[in-house]
Amino acid sequence: MNDSPVPPGPRRPAVKVYGAKMQAAPGDGSPVLSGLIVSVLLAVGWTLVVYVTDNPVGLIAWGIGGLIGLAVARFAPGPSAPLGTLAAVLTVGTVILAKVLVVAFALRSIVVSDVLRDRDATTAMFLVDMATHHSFSPELQAELDKQAHERSDTALSDLGPDLNYRIIVEARQRAAGATRAERERVVRLSTDRVMAHIGFVAPLAHLFGLLDLLWIGLGVSTAWQLARGRTG
Repeated sequence: MNDSPVPPGPRRPAVKVYGAKMQAAPGDGSPVLSGLIVSVLLAVGWTLVVYVTDNPVGLIAWGIGGLIGLAVARFAPGPSAPLGTLAAVLTVGTVILAKVLVVAFALRSIVVSDVLRDRDATTAMFLVDMATHHSFSPELQAELDKQAHERSDTALSDLGPDLNYRIIVEARQRAAGATRAERERVVRLSTDRVMAHIGFVAPLAHLFGLLDLLWIGLGVSTAWQLARGRTG
């Protein structure tokens, strides 16, 4: 009887499924880090939307809360009440960061677009530009210069109805006859002067209206509920 060991059979090759991806289990990662990354990306994305649409789109705050809540919950080891607090704080921080970015990079574009769509506002910008550069018609400019020499206060309200009317008519005609590029140039310059005068805080505060606060509140509530999960 042959007691020699039986040689092992051929080894079965390992089965590989090409294109398959490893699925990360819940809790693989830091909820704080993931929340911060999503927060910054959402703030930048919101700013881009405002810049493209010329609309603050306050409703986005609600969606931001939901996405941050999901991101925090996705990388958390398990549901817990502190995760809800973390998501709520990140939501508020994201909204503030987005509003700051909007004022810094998108608000000027919004104001310029609104002014260019408003005939009277565009006329007012041209009037200011013409008064600054003394570029009214020679006859009208001579009258204005004469008024400036005769009196120290040359506000429009003190020039009399006739001069006021002529100033407005010339500004309206200049605005109507200007090319689009010229209108944009004048409006942008005037907008820059106005925004430099009012500063940064006032426009930022204006972006937190009652409706904006409503969307922010809904976003915070949604983030808190999604992130904390069912804690029993």
